[in-house]
Amino acid sequence: MIHAHDLFAGRLAARLDVPFVYDDHEYWSKEVVADSGPVDLVSRYKRILWSSWEDVILERANAVITVSEAIAQEHRRKNRRVLVVPNFPRSVEVSDLAMPTPPDHELVSVYVGNCTPPFVRFRDTVGLTSVFQEGKIGSLKVIGDRKLKNDPPVFSLGRMSHGSMMQEICKCQIGLIPWRKHWFHRYCNPNKAYEYAHAGCLVIVTASLDQVRRTLSDHCIAIDDYEEMSSVISQLARDREELAKRRRRIQEFARASLVWDRFDGAINEAYR
Repeated sequence: MIHAHDLFAGRLAARLDVPFVYDDHEYWSKEVVADSGPVDLVSRYKRILWSSWEDVILERANAVITVSEAIAQEHRRKNRRVLVVPNFPRSVEVSDLAMPTPPDHELVSVYVGNCTPPFVRFRDTVGLTSVFQEGKIGSLKVIGDRKLKNDPPVFSLGRMSHGSMMQEICKCQIGLIPWRKHWFHRYCNPNKAYEYAHAGCLVIVTASLDQVRRTLSDHCIAIDDYEEMSSVISQLARDREELAKRRRRIQEFARASLVWDRFDGAINEAYR
């Protein structure tokens, strides 16, 4: 049996007379449309090619695993055996995380990803750092952006190991996924949302990220734009005690519900 972990492995597996599970964590045929311009000839070729590959893979796969219900609903038109396994961390990765006492003088927000262009079109954060530099809403830590320079109250921590990243997130109170709205968000289920929750961060997320909103429910706050995000952070700063209580509830919820281990059954079912 083959576990095909992306479109290209799936294409190879579909050409062999071997049972295979297709693990689609990207929705390749839609993502290439979402991240390309109308006159991009290479992307136009990819759209045609990847879509045709995906059709064959879905028709021939013995089972399909994907990360969101929106993707699963579309894949089920071509394969009835589609299972959803969200992008949650394993319990062993997060069981020892502890929230240190936050600083008294300001809120600390964190964003894992790039704040400097070029952006993937559906992960656009242009102007995010300016909100913190101009809005007096606390400090922002950015993890994973090798180009961004420190410009207080924005602090760039660069690339980090996963363990070090999680420890750094634990020092923050708010986890951000402030991507500018995009139609592809209905298919997205970024794992940083759940890593934030395990670190005890209140997640502020773009309203168009439907799967994250449904999964976190009351443990996140949805925003439409940066102006609303700034207003929400300012409101949270006025009641630190309530925010601290909320953070503890978020981490307890994450430990109970947002772990990959809970989906072992779905993986085993796909293999059966």
